[in-house]
Amino acid sequence: MIIRKTQRGHYAIRFFARICIAIVFLAIIAGCGSASQNTSVATVVPTKPTIAPAKPTGQPSPSPTVQSILQGKSNFVLDTPFNFSNVNGTTTDNSGVPTPIAQNTVESGITSELQHRLFVVTNGSDIQIYSQGSTTPIKAQVTQGTDGSVDVSYTQVSNTAQGSTNISFDGIMLNDQIFVHYQQSYTPTITSSEMQSIVTVAFSAKVQWVTPSQIPTSPANGRFQFTSASAVALAWDAGKNAVAYDVYRQIPSQDQSFKFVATVKNTTYTDTSADAWQNAHTSTGITYGIFAVGPTRVENPSGLPIPVATP
Repeated sequence: MIIRKTQRGHYAIRFFARICIAIVFLAIIAGCGSASQNTSVATVVPTKPTIAPAKPTGQPSPSPTVQSILQGKSNFVLDTPFNFSNVNGTTTDNSGVPTPIAQNTVESGITSELQHRLFVVTNGSDIQIYSQGSTTPIKAQVTQGTDGSVDVSYTQVSNTAQGSTNISFDGIMLNDQIFVHYQQSYTPTITSSEMQSIVTVAFSAKVQWVTPSQIPTSPANGRFQFTSASAVALAWDAGKNAVAYDVYRQIPSQDQSFKFVATVKNTTYTDTSADAWQNAHTSTGITYGIFAVGPTRVENPSGLPIPVATP
């Protein structure tokens, strides 16, 4: 009995051991299968890195130059019509009473003044502005915006015996468009009979690019003579790429700057006005400015002055 019971106990122990071995063996197989499956998935669908590479320090990105922002083009004018969003103008007499200036008068005056103003980019960053009838350019302040825009601003002060003119121009260029705030004020001298005025406008316009071949060279060899019909006859040599010529006149006793007189296609002009004849025979005389006009109505940057006076 004792021996049989002992044998049964050995049999039970052996049986239990076999079951444990089987369980462990199955667990190992299951674990190996799971590992094999995970390895297969990882191989078929690799994961992407989610962390962006760090930017190098001490090497900031270079700022674009004005030349690159202006798309490599060096000259432009403001195309018409201007889209005015704000127009204000008043004159004030000696008693201090203000009088509004009609909106259409302000708009036509500003358009006439700015539509052929030539903007010239020099040295890849500077912009010089040439006004019609002026031989001296205005240097603009240029600021680059983070959105790719360019801010072009300048102030201009002109003092004459008649009074003082102050001009402020601030334009933002973006995508061949310019958005401008413009102000012009005039203060006459005490002895002048003219009225004080101030004009403020805001408008947008398309930028018209002008190639170098569309900008004519200045005419040369200006000369004059008095005719028997009490007139002043002017003549000059042609400017390259010119299709016409704008004639300006300045009478020091009357004008703050050159005033437009006429556009001619030939290289001659005769001024038959009484003002020209009378003032040409004074001690101060008068001065004409001849500007060559290109195919896009752009004048040459510096005109030809022709002083006219009696010996």
